[in-house]
Amino acid sequence: MNQSEFRIFYRSTYRPLWSYLYRMVREHELSNDLAQESYFRFLKADRGAETPGADRAYLFTIATNLVRDHWRSGKVHGEWVEVEQSDDSDDSAEQIPLQIDLATAMEKLTLMHRSLLWLCYVEGYTHTEAAAIVGVETGSVRVLLSRARKKLAGICREAGIVKERE
Repeated sequence: MNQSEFRIFYRSTYRPLWSYLYRMVREHELSNDLAQESYFRFLKADRGAETPGADRAYLFTIATNLVRDHWRSGKVHGEWVEVEQSDDSDDSAEQIPLQIDLATAMEKLTLMHRSLLWLCYVEGYTHTEAAAIVGVETGSVRVLLSRARKKLAGICREAGIVKERE
């Protein structure tokens, strides 16, 4: 990949890559560092002529592995986001339930579940592509996504974001 090709690739992939990393680690500076390291390792790898889709998937694979390494290293120092209750109701007897946003709910999922949800539903990767990125069998993705959706729905119900089905 020459310099102009990389510039185009970087412009088209940086924002989605950074967003993916941020959803995994929830730290702005760490997301920047991991994105930089992902591009560095991507450029250092001798991959030959690949399609743009394969290059993008490879970049996300590198990023996923860097996040795993970060979690394994024990250097995790993220903070929980506190959500404050609104006090703008006219009726003081009426309490507005404390709710967490989806990002905070996603933090309660495992790294694998978060990764697969993000890759498949936000980035639009197929199950085969997502499996290659996170390092699982293609047949496992459907099961893992199902479990992740159920777990996320349970977290949202507990937080009062969604109501129980009747």
